[in-house]
Amino acid sequence: MDYNYQDILNKIKNGEYRLIGLGSCRRVFNMNNGYVVKMAKDIRGIEQNKTEYDIYSSSNSRLFAEIPYISEDNRLLVMARAKRIRKMRTVYSYYKVNNINSLLKVNNLHADLKNNDLGTGDLRRASSWGFINGTPVIIDYGLTHNLFRKYYKGNLILKKKFPPLLYT
Repeated sequence: MDYNYQDILNKIKNGEYRLIGLGSCRRVFNMNNGYVVKMAKDIRGIEQNKTEYDIYSSSNSRLFAEIPYISEDNRLLVMARAKRIRKMRTVYSYYKVNNINSLLKVNNLHADLKNNDLGTGDLRRASSWGFINGTPVIIDYGLTHNLFRKYYKGNLILKKKFPPLLYT
């Protein structure tokens, strides 16, 4: 499927794509076609979009949600839409494990985390997972250790503001 940057922006502005998620640096819109678009709110969102795309593109694991498109400026990322998972127990049960450490052994996940500077922090949250075709996959995997140090560590107290991105 072809994606057009301006077309996506227009559909967001016109309300054709409904807001379904909101994070500290990205908004998530339902594209009504089995996909969502993650729209960066600031530089952190751009970095997380790029990171997710890079991880998906180089991953050996099938636990990362599909990403068919990222804009040239990394502001927009299209990902397969997932059904919400409310409890991590659901993920553990599906993969027949009891905890995050056991889950890391599934499908090369540990190697992918290590190779991509990812920790288990976000993976411990049910909101980072979703069902796609009945299988739990990771839908939020853009925060590496490096990005955390660069944009969040030490900033939790200071509450530094990042300039918002403008879309025309």
